[in-house]
Amino acid sequence: MNTAFTHWLMKPNEPDWPSLVGLFARPSWMADAACRGEGHGKYVIDVRHAPAEAVLATCADCPVRKDCLAYAMAQPDAVGVWGGTTERERRAMRNPAVA
Repeated sequence: MNTAFTHWLMKPNEPDWPSLVGLFARPSWMADAACRGEGHGKYVIDVRHAPAEAVLATCADCPVRKDCLAYAMAQPDAVGVWGGTTERERRAMRNPAVA
């Protein structure tokens, strides 16, 4: 998953499915995400320089948080906040010895 895909996913007022469905094959749970349509800039952040608490608060009550986290864990190059975790947190979850 690259930054361009994340930007499309988070773009306000985008249709639930892109015109190139086969290329993107977006999981259906994404349509129910609490962050859907809020804009990518809020979720694709560098937490070394910006606090993530406000962003992570959106994830707290998200109905698809577990699906989102599972998706991001399967995508080592997932950027930004997914499933209530930052990139750094997901790296530590994948490899606890490094954390």
